[in-house]
Amino acid sequence: MHRLALSYFGNDFNYCLFYPTDNPDCCRTFPCVRPGVKFSKNHDFDLSGRILPDVPYLVQHRSFMPGTVSDFELYLLDGGADTKESFKEFALIRTDGWAAFMAKWVDSRIKFERLLVGYEDFVSDPQGTMKRVIPFFAPGEKPDEERLARIVKNETHVAVTKQGGEEWTANAGVKAFRKVEAFRFYDAGLFRELELIAQEKRRAITKEAAPRPSIGRFRLPLMKAIFGR
Repeated sequence: MHRLALSYFGNDFNYCLFYPTDNPDCCRTFPCVRPGVKFSKNHDFDLSGRILPDVPYLVQHRSFMPGTVSDFELYLLDGGADTKESFKEFALIRTDGWAAFMAKWVDSRIKFERLLVGYEDFVSDPQGTMKRVIPFFAPGEKPDEERLARIVKNETHVAVTKQGGEEWTANAGVKAFRKVEAFRFYDAGLFRELELIAQEKRRAITKEAAPRPSIGRFRLPLMKAIFGR
């Protein structure tokens, strides 16, 4: 999604990726405190991301099983075993992080400015989704639908597999390229069981008392945060 925003807004969209460590000017803070930054991306893997009352957040989230299948391919690049048992163990471990992320950013009872974007909604209707996202980044902006359609159509797709590593396909557009049913270890019963475990943990965490948002003393114009697990 950030690539679409970069293509749409151009040089006016000052984007900060939290993770690289080779930028000496990086503040290493999330949300970013550098002047002029319009968008700061963070997956919030360790759930340390601050919820500030004066910063708007774009929260991108993904259904548990599709996200787990995708993350398993990344896990294999780090040397993980490519077996059904390994996948099951990986998925069970991931239920905790996914449930906590969803409870914090999607189900949270804390009142803060946020736009929720489901990954599945994004890939099924990228142009419609971006028509909501653009005014969130730039209040008052009326999306240029013709330009947006062209940007979506020309978007590059990145596929990650153990066999091929990262494979970039130009002008692939935005759509759902992977179906969980086509996954080599797909098992309807197992996937249903894992989904139920993840959702049960999500409900349990959400029922707990929600923490108060951090106190923020600054406002960064058009500052956004995007998340995804």
